[in-house]
Amino acid sequence: MENQEQKLVFSALSAGQHFLIAVQPFANGDGLGSALALARYLRKRGKHVDVVSSGDVRPYLQSLPEITSITKDIPAQSSLVRIDIPLSSTSIENLSYETNNDKLSIYFTPTENSFDPKHVSFHHEQAGYDAIVVLAAPSLESLGSAYQNNIGSFYNSPVIAVDTHPSNERYGQINLVDIAATSTAEIIAEMLYGFDPEMIDTDIATALLAGIVDETNSFHDIKTTPKSLKIGSRLITDGARHQEIVRAFYKTRSLSHLRLWGRALARLKQDRRLEIAWSVLTQQDLQKCQATSDEIPRIVHEIHSNVPDANAVFVVVEGQDKTHEVYFYGAGFKKLLELSAFYINTAQLEDVTRFYVKAENVTDAENGFIGNLTKLLA
Repeated sequence: MENQEQKLVFSALSAGQHFLIAVQPFANGDGLGSALALARYLRKRGKHVDVVSSGDVRPYLQSLPEITSITKDIPAQSSLVRIDIPLSSTSIENLSYETNNDKLSIYFTPTENSFDPKHVSFHHEQAGYDAIVVLAAPSLESLGSAYQNNIGSFYNSPVIAVDTHPSNERYGQINLVDIAATSTAEIIAEMLYGFDPEMIDTDIATALLAGIVDETNSFHDIKTTPKSLKIGSRLITDGARHQEIVRAFYKTRSLSHLRLWGRALARLKQDRRLEIAWSVLTQQDLQKCQATSDEIPRIVHEIHSNVPDANAVFVVVEGQDKTHEVYFYGAGFKKLLELSAFYINTAQLEDVTRFYVKAENVTDAENGFIGNLTKLLA
């Protein structure tokens, strides 16, 4: 269904020629799939598009179409030199140019000897983007170094925000934020099907389906909706490589991930009264599994998929210098802002929130976090 925000976004994309698409560092399949699909669509329309994500691409996403087009920083914007000749006093014909060795020559024919060299002016200006499209990011700061190192670009270009996060700060000049959608990929797919369905090819369909599959755990997550199923079915009809996505996402997990998932599962706990589930991982776990904390957000999603009656799930990870990390996901959790107020430092990793918890040891961090949840939920 078309809405006013979709129309505004599509109009801006149709009018411009040079775009930046930005997603969070270490983005999941939704962020990267949405970005790659939209970038391919715009390129097919003859636009120039840069895609930036300041973190590494997660291993299971390496097979997404055109994944190598993503850069970790915004490409340097080339400068423009503009030469102005006022046509009110000069009429010209037969405009052309040529390069000869180290010289550029511009030729034109003034009519009626009306040309005066004093009327020629030169201007130097910085090229910019017609719009910056930020996908699946609740704030500009959540883009990490892609934003911090290029703040001027974001202030000099209109920003379009497309997202599902309830905490989205509406930082764009246009904000297409649909908290009822399962994924940003679903929002992009609905917009393209509404305005330009003929341009959706196999690669665009595959990238969009990858985003929806990752956010809904292959349509098994509780937040899966009839709309997402319908859009997913249409993408498959249009050539999305569903089996390729499933194989990459679920059948090619690294040995380190499987080991870490096993340890998290062995320590899985649940409080049915509070409707929460959680696990704890130590530094020794990470070392023995040869894993890194980059694996944790996906493990959080896997816990959520295996405990469907939990509104919130989290993993407490032992840290150093008495600073521990809690990776939290709650599709049905309504008090994230209140929970964040207990902690000074937080970070958003797509739809997983990372809290930094000060405590003597990981057990104290676990108990303290559960205590704050109990205050909010009991």
